[in-house]
Amino acid sequence: MLYTLQNDILKIAVAEHGAELKALTELADGTEYLFDGDPTWWKYSSPILFPIVGKLVNNKYRVDGVEYTLPGHGFGRTSDFWLVDASSNSITFALESNAATLAIYPYRYRQGSQIHLEGYQRRQQTDLFFNRCAPRNSLSDFLPRKF
Repeated sequence: MLYTLQNDILKIAVAEHGAELKALTELADGTEYLFDGDPTWWKYSSPILFPIVGKLVNNKYRVDGVEYTLPGHGFGRTSDFWLVDASSNSITFALESNAATLAIYPYRYRQGSQIHLEGYQRRQQTDLFFNRCAPRNSLSDFLPRKF
């Protein structure tokens, strides 16, 4: 399921699967700031990497003499989170240990993810230089951009 939040400046979309931010769009001109998740290049846009960032040698590790197999970047980005709370400007998801996660990660946990869309006040106009994950485009497509 996809949830949206919007204020007078931005609109965001967040997926329950992976609690992943899928879109961050400026309303004034329709500029999208996140990669679109085109699987030709990379199927994610803003994944939650939990419980590790990176990869283990042969995807294996040991805890108290027991060997476990954990995929690269963990399992947060491929897990179904559940909706804890939603309001007009905030959304909160959670992921909790279960039999499947304990088989690959022997720790009990409850991991939460909250996105809060707040008011915005422009303090000064300036050039903001940034890059985003966009392998089809060059950095020059995004620079400079005035906010």
